Amino acid sequence: MTMPVVFRSAVRSALIGLLACAWPLTHAAEASSLVSTPDGSYEELRFYTPGDSIPTNVGAAQGSSNLCTSGANAGQVCAETLGFQSITAGLVTSYGYAETASTPVVYQNLSPAHAGLGVAALNGAAISTDTSIDQAEGISLLFANPVSVLGFTFFDVNHQAFAPGSAPTIQLIVDERNYTLNAADTSLLSSIKGKEFTLLGGATSYYLGAVRIAAVPEASTWALMGLGLVGIGLAARRQRRS
Repeated sequence: MTMPVVFRSAVRSALIGLLACAWPLTHAAEASSLVSTPDGSYEELRFYTPGDSIPTNVGAAQGSSNLCTSGANAGQVCAETLGFQSITAGLVTSYGYAETASTPVVYQNLSPAHAGLGVAALNGAAISTDTSIDQAEGISLLFANPVSVLGFTFFDVNHQAFAPGSAPTIQLIVDERNYTLNAADTSLLSSIKGKEFTLLGGATSYYLGAVRIAAVPEASTWALMGLGLVGIGLAARRQRRS
C-alpha cells in the first residue's frame, strides 16, 4: 500500500525533527573535559599514558615543572586541561583507557605498574612521590553540556583495582550537590546529572581510572522530540479519517 503524499510529508517533517533532536544526544559526549584541582596550591595533575611517557597538554606539568609555582600563577590553584576523548556515545576515555559493558578494563600503563589520574604535591622543585588523590586533594571534571555519569573506575595506591572490601568511600560534589559513593559500586550514578563533578580525597588514597558518561538531552530537545511524535500521531489520525 502506498503512503499518501500528505502523510509522507508529515512523517518526513517529524523525522527531521527527531534527527535534529538526536544530534545533541550523540555529540554532547564529545565535548572536551577540563580536569582541575579544586582546592590547594602547588598541586598538579599527573596522568600517565600507555608506555613511559607523560603527555604534553595545555597547562599540563611535566617533570618537576608546575604552572602554579612562578609568575602570575604563583600560589594559585593549578588548573590543567587533559583533553578527554570520546570514542563512542556513552564512553569517555583518556589516553589509552577504555571500558565498556562488553569488554574488560584496559589499563593505562606506566611500566611496570598500572596508573590512573591523581594529584601530586610539589616540594620545592621536586614532585612528591605521592601522586594519588588523598586528603585535601581532589579532581573536578567539567563538561560543556550536562551529562549523566554511568560510573567511575578507581585504582588503589598500587594502581590496581581495589580488592574486595577495601574500596574507600568517596565524596562526590555535582554542581554544588553532595553525594557519598563507594569506589567499588558506582552503578547508581545514572540518576545524578550535571556539568561539574568533583571527587575529593579521604582517608584512603586512590586514582581515578576512567569515567563513563551519557549525554543529557536539554528541555528544548525533549520539546522538539515531542512535537515530532505529535506530528506523526496527527498524520496517522488524519489518514484513518480519510
